[in-house]
Amino acid sequence: MGHAGDLKDAAVIEIGPGPGSLTRSILAAGAPLVIAVEKDMRFAPSLSVLHSHYYSLSLSLEAVQMLEDASQGRLIVAQGDILKVTPESLLETINKCFTQCTVHPNDKRKQTNRGLHSVGRPPSKLHLIGNLPFNVATPLYIGWMHAITRRDGLFAKGLPPVQMTLMFQKEVAQRIVAGPNTEHRGRLSALSQRTCRSKIVMELKGKTFVPPPKVDAAVVSVEPLEAPLPVSDPVIFEDVLRYCYHMRRKALRHTLATVGPKYVEALGASGIDPLARPQSLTTAEWCKLSDQLQALGWTPTSAYVPKRDRDEPRGRKV
Repeated sequence: MGHAGDLKDAAVIEIGPGPGSLTRSILAAGAPLVIAVEKDMRFAPSLSVLHSHYYSLSLSLEAVQMLEDASQGRLIVAQGDILKVTPESLLETINKCFTQCTVHPNDKRKQTNRGLHSVGRPPSKLHLIGNLPFNVATPLYIGWMHAITRRDGLFAKGLPPVQMTLMFQKEVAQRIVAGPNTEHRGRLSALSQRTCRSKIVMELKGKTFVPPPKVDAAVVSVEPLEAPLPVSDPVIFEDVLRYCYHMRRKALRHTLATVGPKYVEALGASGIDPLARPQSLTTAEWCKLSDQLQALGWTPTSAYVPKRDRDEPRGRKV
């Protein structure tokens, strides 16, 4: 857990705790609250040894089952699909947990309400930690990038700052951190770097895990920027990236000409070499190009792109 930093004043949301090995380390690191979101309830017997509160995020917060254990009220195991779990439900749980109670948390005889027990003063930060399932990692991560841009959900103004320590398929991790003119530079690189600083802090071979997947993994530390790089329309920015990287081996002038000759003019207006290929552009240049294309009339329906691209590899959770 060394790569996650100090967790003693953080509310941690763990994605995919599995049997709870990482959960134990997070609790041992002193996190005052851990909300572990697990879809596969085959792991429930292992996790039940740890948790003191268990509920399904598909139910109301009144449907809370209290259990006693070694976590001393610091762990909540939530059954649910992380792609469907709402930020509001997570934030509501955090707020309830950090609300002072008038009853002793371990004395059920004196308990007069069904709220969650207090775990102390409000956290100074939120921390997302998880071994992300490979088949949902990219859409989940992109969804968080959208939330950072909008400043809503877990990243809304007024909430504690968010840090992320996430395990991805190594290929995806390399794309997230890749700079211009590097082998792994892609759409995901620019999307991530417009909103966050990121770096790979650990790499793991597939044989490290049981059962071993056919691919390696990497842990990425992600910190949202105070202000994302500005673009007029984030939807158009993403659409331009998707279309240009769909033809990543072509010079940009040829790619844009397939949509309409007028769009080639945006390259010169952005100070970009018309013969440049997508992977050579910086994230700031993509922002300029997106705004220029929008000024020329680009809309998200201007060009067809297949639903799946190379930034969304298929794979297994490690």
